[in-house]
Amino acid sequence: MTIDYLAQRMQIGRLIGSFQAPQLRAAHVYAEMEVARAAVLKAQQPLDGDDGQSEQPVMMANVVTGMASALAVQEGIQMQGGIGMTDE
Repeated sequence: MTIDYLAQRMQIGRLIGSFQAPQLRAAHVYAEMEVARAAVLKAQQPLDGDDGQSEQPVMMANVVTGMASALAVQEGIQMQGGIGMTDE
């Protein structure tokens, strides 16, 4: 929803998605979500082997995904700004 909003919203005659700051924020969120995805995949590997070494990777995946999710929500709010509050 945020990426679509950045591609449609005009500010001072330009799409806000064309400004560097929203692009950097969106790229940062994307990178953190990919790190979280990798952590989850890594946590699944010991679970498949059932070797009893799954506790630490699962806890790490929990922490990383929680931080990435919080970042995504916070940045989404910042990038959307007044969406739903403005009347154009």
